[in-house]
Amino acid sequence: MPSSEGWTSWSSGNTRLDRTLRLIHRGHAPVRHFGPRPLIEDGSVRSRASTLVNGTLGYDFGNGLRLAVEAFNLLDEDASDIDYYYESRLPGEAEPVEDIHFHPAEPRSARLVIEWRY
Repeated sequence: MPSSEGWTSWSSGNTRLDRTLRLIHRGHAPVRHFGPRPLIEDGSVRSRASTLVNGTLGYDFGNGLRLAVEAFNLLDEDASDIDYYYESRLPGEAEPVEDIHFHPAEPRSARLVIEWRY
């Protein structure tokens, strides 16, 4: 079966703001795109394309302390992390049905990271 047709882009940056305090600005914004991909061998059933954009912005204080904000699914895309095509039967259904089953991507969210290395 052909592999996923997609690409991943990663961009990051580091900027030293103050040599005395060794304060370092860090950021990156990974982009993950998967194009429509076959879910069965003959290619007659394909998944939808999906693009997810995440981002991180933070500071390294140089004494082992790092603060960052990580954001996920910045564009709030209605996408799936993975897709499958198989037969399933829900309660109350007389016969099994072939359909696409998926794991949805996380909704737009953020988290604060406080890290101390000693």
